[in-house]
Amino acid sequence: MWAYLYIAQNHLTLTMTFPFWGTHGVSEVVLGPVIYWFYWYFICSIPVSQIIRKALDIGSMS
Repeated sequence: MWAYLYIAQNHLTLTMTFPFWGTHGVSEVVLGPVIYWFYWYFICSIPVSQIIRKALDIGSMS
């Protein structure tokens, strides 16, 4: 929630450089209603979650 509010207030000045996509504003649309920062957060959280599960030997999600 904090990221959404911070980006909504400062969206004109925030940019990120994405692999294969180049530099874009974080509040620009990737596809449909999905904006760049949320897509990047989602893509990065999946492998981190899996690494933590592996390290703690928690098991799979199924």
